[in-house]
Amino acid sequence: MKAYYEKRSYPPELPLRLYKHERNSFSFHAHWHSDVELVLVREGTLRIGINREIQILQKGEAAICCSGDIHFYDSVDKTSAIDILIFQPSLIGCHGNWPQQIRFDHSFITGSMLRDNRLPLSMLERLDEIFQTVYREITDREPCYAMFATGKMLELCGLLQRVLPSSPVDHRLENKRITGLKTMQDIIQYLEDHYMQPLTLAETAGHFGMSVFHFCRLFQSLVGTNFKDYLNAIRADAAEERILSGEESITTVAMECGFNNIRTFNRVFKSAKGYTPSSLRI
Repeated sequence: MKAYYEKRSYPPELPLRLYKHERNSFSFHAHWHSDVELVLVREGTLRIGINREIQILQKGEAAICCSGDIHFYDSVDKTSAIDILIFQPSLIGCHGNWPQQIRFDHSFITGSMLRDNRLPLSMLERLDEIFQTVYREITDREPCYAMFATGKMLELCGLLQRVLPSSPVDHRLENKRITGLKTMQDIIQYLEDHYMQPLTLAETAGHFGMSVFHFCRLFQSLVGTNFKDYLNAIRADAAEERILSGEESITTVAMECGFNNIRTFNRVFKSAKGYTPSSLRI
């Protein structure tokens, strides 16, 4: 999947969705949105990055992506079964970001974080129960299901705000954080728009008025990988889409997606996807 600002559509009666992913691997490039996104690992492990933190979540652990947070999933080499719950803050009465006037001290709800903060491990079980109840409500669609699902989301958000460590928003630091995120959003969009061109690290850094050192440090800290690997992943995604949807030769697709030779394309594609480009045509 591609890197972009994600604007999600919802049913008119309920601005909430819950996706269950049961795959041998699950990856999603760095992206952002105004919605709140919570993820719960039901089986296996999941590597996830949120802003400047990267964590490998274990079975039963969770993460919170608040409005505007840049986040990515990367478990190509892992087995994962995860639930992703996404909702608009308006669902719980917030006319902006959630949470308001505070930031959680931790984006990841792990066993070690709970123990370090002397919080009950049973919180993870309670999160799982709420996730599964919401999923049943929006799947079965019994009468008044939207009211029941909304009630559970209010319970979930209330639980997180009551229990998790948080700090008042420092507006100076928040403005600095937002500036960094906005710059990163612009960089990601630039790569998405120009991946078919022979982009270089130095040229891209210069386009945004940064030194290569500053650019690399910002990119790695927010996206969780380096410039070259991220650009190649975008190119591999674009190439896969074209191979599956068209009749162009694989060599033509490779050249038009920014690769300068078929050998490099095959190597990068296999590394990013776990299978060869030619396997898509079998």
